[in-house]
Amino acid sequence: MKAKVALAVAIALAILAAVGIRAYLTRQREETVRTHQTVSVLVATQSIRRGTEITGAMLGTQEMPVEALGREDQMILARDMGTIVGRTVQKDLRADDILYRSDFARGTDRADVTQTLPEQGRVVMAVPVDKVTGVAGHLLPGSVVDVLVTRQHSDAGGATRTETRTTITGVEVVAVDLHMSRPDQFVSLDHRRDYAAYSTVLLRVSHREANILAHLTQTGRIHLATRRPTDPGLEDPTELGEVTPDNLEEQIREAARERAEARRSGAN
Repeated sequence: MKAKVALAVAIALAILAAVGIRAYLTRQREETVRTHQTVSVLVATQSIRRGTEITGAMLGTQEMPVEALGREDQMILARDMGTIVGRTVQKDLRADDILYRSDFARGTDRADVTQTLPEQGRVVMAVPVDKVTGVAGHLLPGSVVDVLVTRQHSDAGGATRTETRTTITGVEVVAVDLHMSRPDQFVSLDHRRDYAAYSTVLLRVSHREANILAHLTQTGRIHLATRRPTDPGLEDPTELGEVTPDNLEEQIREAARERAEARRSGAN
């Protein structure tokens, strides 16, 4: 009799434990949904063979936490369905598979940067940058930058002097590393980091400006300064002159005067 009672108690405790665990997991899932932002991604609603042209009927959506997305340029968001319908998938997909941009990329596909050159006499040139010279990872395709250079050279007396000057203004950024499109938004921290981790910037310049940049990258240290695309900038960068140890104080005073005038006129 005692054995039967003990067995019944054990079974009851096991059931209570299972119910408690299930309730705990349910609360955890609800808490995750409540505290984490989600986003809709595209999934296949059926098996799709490689070489099939995608239709809307083949696609569904699934909610995922933003943190789980990784890089947006891999996983396809539901809002981008229109860019996928009509394209040919390059691998076999199973029902419920999440769709990635790589599923539609051919091995021979390569972006052609020359398609970004609407006018004759322009070229795309790569410039190496780091966290400091590349505006701390804040540049994006479509940004507009001015090019500054600091270099050392010898004067007539043989003494080495350091100078800094603005050389080219109003240059458009075509790409940062392999990214040629500006994201609508960053959906995850990893996506932001991916865009910020560039070491090369592609600039749209004239042939003369390309010659200047090629020379400066070999003889000095280039810095890129970003500004509003609508800012016309300087028609003649040489009017700023150069900054040297000899005229640094004068340049500081002039910069302070210009900033005070801008504040009085309401400019930032």
